[in-house]
Amino acid sequence: MSDCLSSAFVSSRPACGLGEPGKSAKIVNGEEAGKGEFPWHVGITYKGRFYCGGAVINDRYVLTAAHCVYGINSNRLGIVAREFDRGNPNDLDTLVLKPQRIVIHPNFVRDTFENDVAVVRLDRALPLSGTGEVPPVCLPGASDIHNAFVNETGVVTGWGRVLESGQTSKTLQKVGVPIMSNDDCKTKTSYEAKEILDSMMCAGYKEGGKDACQGDSGGPLHWKSPSGKQYLVGIVSWGRGCARRGLPGVYTRITKFLPWIYDNTPDGCYCREREPRFG
Repeated sequence: MSDCLSSAFVSSRPACGLGEPGKSAKIVNGEEAGKGEFPWHVGITYKGRFYCGGAVINDRYVLTAAHCVYGINSNRLGIVAREFDRGNPNDLDTLVLKPQRIVIHPNFVRDTFENDVAVVRLDRALPLSGTGEVPPVCLPGASDIHNAFVNETGVVTGWGRVLESGQTSKTLQKVGVPIMSNDDCKTKTSYEAKEILDSMMCAGYKEGGKDACQGDSGGPLHWKSPSGKQYLVGIVSWGRGCARRGLPGVYTRITKFLPWIYDNTPDGCYCREREPRFG
């Protein structure tokens, strides 16, 4: 019997999307996240050097951007969980794992960032609750597949650059940005309409000033539900510069990939029963 179906797991099924309270809501012009506020956020390293982010979605898998792992020797990669301050080498809470398998979306287009999504199977299961826990972020449900989250505030997290030409942050940062409709992103920004595809979503201020930046790629864009749970609605994908006026951040739209995500994480234990089959 799968561990996910064991009576022990079902009876104590942990909740997703719940971290420790943080400050009100360096990413560009963001603020330091609270330690444990986004416990599912992981760092991805190459030869020990941090370069991308990701999010734990169940006990076995991390979701990230395809461009973060495309053409990369997986033997050189590390997945760092329970990290907050990258500048603290004495942090005993940190958990370093290796990727056992990487699945890149088969229709990922490197030049356009279309279908910029990948799942990474970890070399061992993470504890979702209890000692050393790594609670996962929630995925949208079947009822959300047509929800574009327009005008909602998305919170993006990462250790990326705090300025376009600046240094990466040592501590995990967060920033809130308004989610736009794709029509507005095509017609009211400096992007060409053909650049913004249905599998993408845009988030940012018209005047710029707040954004994800280099090093934040693959990290999560969150939406907080009325119940207080954090849902993964976007993956940091691309943008022109960082926090520039008229150039919001562009994210992979998670609701477009839910069936693919579930199909490629068959042995992962989710915090709730899977939604009914999509489509």
